[in-house]
Amino acid sequence: MKRHVTWGLGLAGAILLAGCQSPTLPDPNDPKNAGVMAPEVLRRNLAGAANAFFDRARHREITDPEARKMLADYATELLKDIRPDAVQPDQAWEYAEVLIAANRFADAEKMLLMALKNAKTEDRRVNDSLRLARCQAVLGDVKAAIATARSTFTAAPRDKAPILLAVLMEIVPAGRGKGSDAELAQLLSDAIDQGKQASVDQASESGKNYLMALPYHITRAQRVITELRAGGNPT
Repeated sequence: MKRHVTWGLGLAGAILLAGCQSPTLPDPNDPKNAGVMAPEVLRRNLAGAANAFFDRARHREITDPEARKMLADYATELLKDIRPDAVQPDQAWEYAEVLIAANRFADAEKMLLMALKNAKTEDRRVNDSLRLARCQAVLGDVKAAIATARSTFTAAPRDKAPILLAVLMEIVPAGRGKGSDAELAQLLSDAIDQGKQASVDQASESGKNYLMALPYHITRAQRVITELRAGGNPT
């Protein structure tokens, strides 16, 4: 049975697809919020902040790098009272998303390793593995990142939808220029095949969007592959 698509862009990417409302941001310094926010509340607050910041960037009030910096600062404030040793395994992936937004990739890596040990669904395994691969690439272990990304290729077609976009938009940019560009090029080439194999619900909005965007993402990925193999810079 075909299923709805889970995009592999992580929190910030999901927000860019979420619309243009700019909600009032919860104050992470409010005493009533300190130390009590459940992971889903953290993620919801961060989603609202990302929506607001990137909406301003779309309207050219601020630049995209400024929006990302504001989001990272906000995520850092949200996390300041969180005790990593108190995080439950089934919540680790949610905290990891906020840690990634705060650019705390080493901490996010630990959370994702915990999450993967306790992943109860294939969808969760695929998404957490792709996020872990991004963290590993950012931290300089590109070979581990490639191996982690490739571990998702065993997923059934219904769980493959996040792979190509995550490799193209997150893992390759994070690992590029760190001594493994040829291997990243091959990873991306193989991820194109994974994207083609993905089975999505063509009647759903997300499924339609996936199929509509796939040719564009493949073309972009092929261009990046050429650049990686030629030793060129992003265009």
